[in-house]
Amino acid sequence: MKVPNFAYGNMKITFIVTYYDEPGELLAECLGSIFSLPLSEGEREVFVIDDGSPRPLEGEMTGMFPGIRYVRQSNGGLSMARNRGLDEATGDYVQFVDADDALLPEAYAGVIDCVRQQSPDMVMFRFTNDRSCVSNVWDCGIASTDGSTFLMSRNLRGSACCYVFRLAILGDLRFCRGILHEDELFTPQLVMRVHSLVHTNATAYFYRMRPSTITHATDNVHVRRRIESILFVLRELHRLEMQGASVLSRRVDQLTMDYIYKVWAQNHSLGEVRATLAELRSLGLFPLRLRCHTIKYLLFALASRMFLPCM
Repeated sequence: MKVPNFAYGNMKITFIVTYYDEPGELLAECLGSIFSLPLSEGEREVFVIDDGSPRPLEGEMTGMFPGIRYVRQSNGGLSMARNRGLDEATGDYVQFVDADDALLPEAYAGVIDCVRQQSPDMVMFRFTNDRSCVSNVWDCGIASTDGSTFLMSRNLRGSACCYVFRLAILGDLRFCRGILHEDELFTPQLVMRVHSLVHTNATAYFYRMRPSTITHATDNVHVRRRIESILFVLRELHRLEMQGASVLSRRVDQLTMDYIYKVWAQNHSLGEVRATLAELRSLGLFPLRLRCHTIKYLLFALASRMFLPCM
């Protein structure tokens, strides 16, 4: 296994672990992955933000992992838990981790090395839900750019857990309360503020898929809420684009395509699709703009024009 050659400097990462009633063993695994990283006590700050769980865990977790800062608040949802962590953070960098997920220490050690040696505003990495296919070797195939160039030239992974970022670039940006897919609204706006961005193919985050979570619930109420949240995000990003943030246009195009596909996949109703397209047309987002972001997008955009006579 290739071990990064660390150049230690003055740097502290705040890990914001958001928790709501996940099994204790999963939270312990999550925290264990953080404490196994090559960081001294002064180089890490770990918050567990308990979003009003029925059973407080302060004694259990602080006993197992000394130095954890446990914060309990009234239930407000993931956005409010993350915002609380941001308000409490004192590190130079921030990393979000969901309580039922974990960092992959071997690859994340390379992320830390990159932060120490290059001091970028953000380091992006990949995630997986299958640990069996993850290599322990740090992938040195990295590229550097700025946030605006990245947004205009590459597809964005919206997950807020798939990057570590400099706290100083955050400003007043926070997660939007009361919606799902809040990462899709937060991440593009954060990336716009990035002057130096390193993106790598390293797989440094383990995402555990659990059917009991709200983002994977299949009942009609949750499906409808997810679709409505995507439309809300799309409206907000398009509003920012029209107000001058033209670097968001690629992300808006991609989300529009994804939104149309999800409406069809979830409903299989031509009537629902027609209503969706009419709403997007009123926003100026349908038919899709002819741009060669990817072959898939271009074909979808061409197909959207074929559908116009059916509306």
